Amino acid sequence: GYVATMSFRAVDPMTGAAGRDVPALDAPARERLLDTVSRAQSAWRHAPLDARCRTIEWLGAELAARREPLALALTQEMGKPVTAARAEVDK
Repeated sequence: GYVATMSFRAVDPMTGAAGRDVPALDAPARERLLDTVSRAQSAWRHAPLDARCRTIEWLGAELAARREPLALALTQEMGKPVTAARAEVDK
C-alpha cells in the first residue's frame, strides 16, 4: 500500500464544510505509482484500436451510470453549480 505522510482535506467552497481527507503519498509511494502509470500507458499504447475503443465506451457508460454522485462530488469539492457539474461529467 501507499504510506501517507500527510493528507489534504477537501472543503466545500460554498459552505466551508469539511469533506473527505485524501492522504498524500511519500516519495517511495509516488515512485511506485508513477512506475505503475508508466507501465499502464505503455500497455495502452500497444493495445489494438478496437480494444481501446471498447474501453472508452465502457468508461463512458460507467461515467453515465455514476453521473449524479460524480456531479455532487464536483459541486462539494469545487463549488461548481450542479448543472455545470453534470455537464462536466457528460463530457
